[in-house]
Amino acid sequence: MVGYEIRMEDTFIKSFNDGYWLSREESILSYLHQRNAAVPRVLFKDTIKNMLALENIGSSLNEIFVVEERDSIFLSPILLLTLKAIKSLEQIFNLGILHLDIALRNVGAENLYAKSVYILDFSHSISKHNLLQKPLNLIPTENLHHPDLFNALMIDWLNYCSYFDIKDPKIDTNFEVSNDDFIKYWPHSLEVQSLVSSKRILCHGIGILLFDVCKILPTKSKLQPLFLSTSKSLLNLQEDESDYLLLSAIQTLEYELQAMNAWAAEKTPIPRNPTKSVKSDACNLSEWVETFKQPISNTSLTIEEVSPTRSGAKSASNLTLLVDLITWVAIVANGYWINLLIDAGNVRLSDKMILLIISLTFFGAIFLGLSFLFEKSKSLIYKMIALAIASLLEIIVLAQFTSAIFSHLWLWVPSTIVTIAILSYSLIRLWQGGKVLIKNKK
Repeated sequence: MVGYEIRMEDTFIKSFNDGYWLSREESILSYLHQRNAAVPRVLFKDTIKNMLALENIGSSLNEIFVVEERDSIFLSPILLLTLKAIKSLEQIFNLGILHLDIALRNVGAENLYAKSVYILDFSHSISKHNLLQKPLNLIPTENLHHPDLFNALMIDWLNYCSYFDIKDPKIDTNFEVSNDDFIKYWPHSLEVQSLVSSKRILCHGIGILLFDVCKILPTKSKLQPLFLSTSKSLLNLQEDESDYLLLSAIQTLEYELQAMNAWAAEKTPIPRNPTKSVKSDACNLSEWVETFKQPISNTSLTIEEVSPTRSGAKSASNLTLLVDLITWVAIVANGYWINLLIDAGNVRLSDKMILLIISLTFFGAIFLGLSFLFEKSKSLIYKMIALAIASLLEIIVLAQFTSAIFSHLWLWVPSTIVTIAILSYSLIRLWQGGKVLIKNKK
């Protein structure tokens, strides 16, 4: 679906097979460039020839990093450019664009000592502001893609095959589609679009990028075990882990860069972050290379077969989802049950008490709504505030009217559900947080 590329002196010409991909990439690049993101500037587009002219920013990092003598003098700029690439990818993610083909070939710079890096090729990306309308031309690959991305890509292609009545499709590297059929295919929705705010997918891509860098480093380089360890820490994460582990990875690489610069300036070296010490015996490049050489299974798959998660870590997410469901049902019903408690006890409320209950219900609903608008850490904070408000309402009513309500014990059931839900939710979050800390120490 995406065509070929031709490098010219001052511009970088990219050709497309149809206007849809041309328009989409031009829109994404223009949106990012207007917000000072690290992407090449769009010079002009030709909608007749389906060509896009971009600012020529230099060469890709996989070309720059391949030097004749990979001595230690090159390690500091390699680490610096890699760090800049990671931060640029995170900045682009925060602007609502998730790059799904993160690799050294898709990061560019003027040279090894360039001040800036640029993220390239947004053909394989999803955007909050420019919804995907056709399946991404990415083949789901188990040893390369995050399990959630693998599943989403597989479902989209199986839906495509079902639409065109393609029997027993094998979605592997030999999979081909008709360009005419692809141009005519406009699905109502795409599974991969739902991942646009998934930082775990970004972390996985950055982990693959670090592994790519590791493969070009000298075998005895001290950066090789560091990059391998950091790469491993970012693969196949849950969403709750991604923020912390990405920040930890960036800090680890920054500590190493500071230490290398201190040695180069003949100063006292800065010690590496003790919480992220690297054990070289735990990192074996040859073993990692073999894992990425594993062939893709050619067995026919159905949507039902790819829908279940491929990671054991997902079971914890499913458990959290179940507890979330119980919790939200309890919170939504909370106001109704409190009204029943008051009616059953024949209690007259003071104006202050009525105002307090209405206020808490109102703010609880607001924080509950915010928890659905935001994701990751902010969502968790809003959820816990909504839970705390629900508990406070229960405590106020029960404490004020205990004697009147005790004759109707069945009315205590919703309060019990809310309390159990809060405790379960908190324990699961603590358990997941403990797993993050243990994984980081390893």
